[in-house]
Amino acid sequence: MSVLAAIRADDVNLPLFLHVLGAMLLVGTLFAVAAATVIGWRRSSDAAGLTRFSLRTLLIGVLPSYILMRVGAQWTEAKQDYP
Repeated sequence: MSVLAAIRADDVNLPLFLHVLGAMLLVGTLFAVAAATVIGWRRSSDAAGLTRFSLRTLLIGVLPSYILMRVGAQWTEAKQDYP
């Protein structure tokens, strides 16, 4: 499988990097949202603050990460010469 990854065109490197970066940011921010939500459910004293943090992280972190991942994926796919 690593041989296939080595046989790609050089003009795909930036779009592929942006796709992988967006995917890593997406997973990290989703994990932060899930952890904050679960901790907010268990601690009733911090529930309002953690819920606010979860919503802000969804809007500020997850949504742009998803858009970056999808734009990088479409850009990479457009650069490939697949039929």
